[in-house]
Amino acid sequence: MLERFVDWLEEGPLRGITKCLAADAAFLTFGRLVARWHAAAPLPSWEGVLASDGAGRVRNVALTTSCPRYYATFHESLLRSAQRHSPDTLLQFHVIGVSAEEARGLWRVLREQAGAQPVALSWQARPAGLPENVLPAYYQNARYLLARRVLDTWRRPLFVLDIDVQLLAPLARAEKLAGERDVCLTYRPRQCPSRRYLAGFSMFADTEAGRAFLQTYEQLYRRYSGLLFFPKFDQRLLYLGAARTGRAALGRFSFDRIITAVNPRQSEQGRLLYYPKGKAKWAGGTT
Repeated sequence: MLERFVDWLEEGPLRGITKCLAADAAFLTFGRLVARWHAAAPLPSWEGVLASDGAGRVRNVALTTSCPRYYATFHESLLRSAQRHSPDTLLQFHVIGVSAEEARGLWRVLREQAGAQPVALSWQARPAGLPENVLPAYYQNARYLLARRVLDTWRRPLFVLDIDVQLLAPLARAEKLAGERDVCLTYRPRQCPSRRYLAGFSMFADTEAGRAFLQTYEQLYRRYSGLLFFPKFDQRLLYLGAARTGRAALGRFSFDRIITAVNPRQSEQGRLLYYPKGKAKWAGGTT
């Protein structure tokens, strides 16, 4: 019932700030009460990881998570764009819903595709007991819930990405934009307070404050994971985390300076990410 109510708030006759504040209120008040009646969703963890030789000597790391279908559809275009623009970045793909044998098969192909590009592949079986309507949100949140472990593994600045993007420039450029900040989130001004931080591109420094932000995200996930069916669940957790940054220095990547949905050959210079799905990505579709 709550899911249908939230759908009505987001897609129904309400408009503008009324719609946004009502949806936020449902999430932060009624939603928290309902979450107590639902079993908490499991935390993701990788069952194994394979990596290129010298993976620990890269400049930075980019982490993305997906189901096997999205991995098959999008990983190669992201890999090719990194080979062109960010060859000193380690791409770590985390695939949810495969066995160790299947993951080793994916790794053999990925290693051949990658050539000199540093890559890593981690995996886990599909979590049991999660209903179909929350699986996309689980996949989306997994990257942020794994990010602390990735920081501890590689000890490099970490970018958390959607898998369905292509790089248009070196990720080192984003490091310069972030400066000395521990956390940098992509910000798009809009009327919905809890959806101002987009989850498709974020950076976390190899600092204790950066890890503390991710630990806060994990705590919020545990509290609200019974509500994974909420639209843009990961964006709402980033918003709540940003309000609880503690000692972390929080910065913002400007959406308009980072992301383009226009063919990159026609777009202005300086953007970092291209979404081939274009405007459909921002119309509320799930990834």
